[in-house]
Amino acid sequence: MIFFAHYLNAEVVDATEKTIGKLKDMIARGGEDYPFIEAIVVEKGDKQMFIPISYAENFGYDEITLKIRSEKIEQYKSGLKDFWLYRDIVDKQIVDISGTRVVRVNDIQLGKVEDRIRILGIDMSTRGLLRRVGIEKWRIFKPLEPKLIDWKNVQLVNGAIRLKTVSNDLKKLHAADLANILEELTPKQGISLISALEPEKAAKVFQELNPMQRRLLVDLLGEEQAREVLDNVPTDDLADYVKTLNLKETKRIFSYLKRDKRMTVEKFIEYPNDTAGGLMTSDFVEIDPDWTVEEAITHIKNISNKYRSIFFVYIVDKAGKLFGVVSARTLLVKDLMDPMRKIMKPLKKIHTVHPATDVKKVAEIMTKYNLFSIAVTDKHHKLLGIITVDDVMRCLMPYS
Repeated sequence: MIFFAHYLNAEVVDATEKTIGKLKDMIARGGEDYPFIEAIVVEKGDKQMFIPISYAENFGYDEITLKIRSEKIEQYKSGLKDFWLYRDIVDKQIVDISGTRVVRVNDIQLGKVEDRIRILGIDMSTRGLLRRVGIEKWRIFKPLEPKLIDWKNVQLVNGAIRLKTVSNDLKKLHAADLANILEELTPKQGISLISALEPEKAAKVFQELNPMQRRLLVDLLGEEQAREVLDNVPTDDLADYVKTLNLKETKRIFSYLKRDKRMTVEKFIEYPNDTAGGLMTSDFVEIDPDWTVEEAITHIKNISNKYRSIFFVYIVDKAGKLFGVVSARTLLVKDLMDPMRKIMKPLKKIHTVHPATDVKKVAEIMTKYNLFSIAVTDKHHKLLGIITVDDVMRCLMPYS
């Protein structure tokens, strides 16, 4: 195996055997699974040269020979996708997409493909570090093995990361995995990463963070981006977040929210966290009892992007009183012209809880009757919100 460290500080000589300087870095061009090395960075004193790799005739560990005279070298011109191996990668943090974790790079594995050099992976082992300082071959270090990660499974994260440099693979990671990665990054790196996500995905990541991380994220995002992210966070999660803030911070967050959402959050924060009211969310679908199945399905299609999941729709009148529940499965199998009041499960046959109901009691009811969600109503049967099983689990198994 060959590594970047093998070439670091190698002498570079031209066709007349004149020493030009020492190799201090390599430049690669992103955009491929295994990027090609396009140029080498050579230094001699204060002088720095960017020499196209195509000028190299012999690429040895100790000496790199060029096939032209130094005065005829046309220096390499960097492109937007270019990155430097030592400056941008070695000793930096890399996201291992396959392992959904952040690792530190000690060396870079290279490979020769059709007379060109490509990046194949990164070495995060102690041996990679020893290789760079020139003591890898000492007998005491022989048992140490390289720990390699395939290059196509990594994504560089640095302070200058831009939207176009974040790979689709990284964006496709589960929000919980992205949250774990953010925890290991510096605030500057974390903001660079979260800013590259769509607001909907950023909001899901926000929901996976602990209160302190949420506060830091909102502070660093700035008003405009914070508005976009918070607008996509469910009201129950926002209420939980606001409960951790002081009065000044709460006023600032409320100023970011739209009026209807702010009023709902204000109502939710009145309830203790360990009660049904503290757990409930307003993210549920309401349907008029006189609507047909076809009207209900059309409505759901139009608003579905606003919800994390839709397992049930709740049948309520114009005053907000709960009449019944219909599962998504029932909607799909019933006649399109059937009215909702005909196919719904009526109120007297469904389980509901009061806002003051203890979370353990809520969990007991949901477990006993195998419920994915449960409605929260007041004494007049007005639908206040619903509780999903994942929210119950979050309360019973809080952040460590």
